[in-house]
Amino acid sequence: MLPKFVIENDLKSEKDQVVSRQEMGFAISSFISSVISNQNIKDDAFTAKFMAPLIAGMEMEGSYNMKPACYD
Repeated sequence: MLPKFVIENDLKSEKDQVVSRQEMGFAISSFISSVISNQNIKDDAFTAKFMAPLIAGMEMEGSYNMKPACYD
């Protein structure tokens, strides 16, 4: 449970977490699809190189979906 002070004073999100994740997922997949379709390259090496900075950013963001949680 969060402390009362945090509950009362923390910033409030404009969107709910589920909606935000859906919108972000759609934006990322649309961008990736447009780049791949314009490049006409379908090999694994291109995909790995193209996706590397996006995956690294999601890992740095700390998403539980990208790496194990750290509770230390």
